[in-house]
Amino acid sequence: MNANKKVAATDLIFNPDGSVYHLHLHKVDISQNVILVGDPERVNLIAELLDEVNFIRQNREFRSAQGSYNQKEFTIISTGIGIGNVDIVLNEIDALINFDEEGFISENLRSLNIVRIGTSGAIREEIAPGTVLLNSCAIGLDNLLQYYMPAFSESERELHQKLKHISPIDSGYYVAEGSSEIAKIFRPDYLEGISVVAPGFYGPQNRQLRLSPRFMVSDLFHSLSGISHKGLNITNLEMEASAVMGLSKLLGHKAISLDLILANRITHEFKASYADDMKALCYNVLKRLSENQI
Repeated sequence: MNANKKVAATDLIFNPDGSVYHLHLHKVDISQNVILVGDPERVNLIAELLDEVNFIRQNREFRSAQGSYNQKEFTIISTGIGIGNVDIVLNEIDALINFDEEGFISENLRSLNIVRIGTSGAIREEIAPGTVLLNSCAIGLDNLLQYYMPAFSESERELHQKLKHISPIDSGYYVAEGSSEIAKIFRPDYLEGISVVAPGFYGPQNRQLRLSPRFMVSDLFHSLSGISHKGLNITNLEMEASAVMGLSKLLGHKAISLDLILANRITHEFKASYADDMKALCYNVLKRLSENQI
């Protein structure tokens, strides 16, 4: 968008109190460090770990909190499940900080540090439930970024080419790399890999209930797990990371995704009780982000 052109009132919608339409947040509510989660209850979990909480607020599936930990300010937002909700959250938090009060793009654009904390299923036999994966790159099987104008890096194009022969991802997919600056502060703690992001939980992730997926589970998982890129394996399936990293990159923000593995799709193991593991992961994200300058 041209910086001198005022955004249309139907493109960037505000509520009567001046908050942005879906999130019900104001500019002052967006901290430099943003943590995105799927489950609204996880916002409360992280808020309980903060030294001080400024607010907890909710509209629809979007629950938000802001507070401080170790003298650093954090905003935590739940996206709900799926790519479409991430599109809403990323665009609205960016609009809050990078448009002025009259609807023009600000002269001094802000860049946020964004960490997604989610759950996922592994597609490699050796990754046990309870493992935390650092996903510094994601393959989006959705078509979200096709609606924007992504400028893919040489590395992203290289991985894109490696996937061309695999169905059902032989068209409409994209590759999104995350922030190396944020990734490096979590590399000592977690296994690093590449996530595959599906536009649904059942058929798109080759789960079979009454409807059978078009593609055989074993064939797809075997093909994906056999691909590596820059020393990283394709490790897991989930539903948000590609949008988080892809949109963040386009908007000039730094983002990565951390996934607690609940299931192994090869061995069929499932971790039903994971509250302590999730709490430990959330605590470490706050600790690492508060200790490091990014």
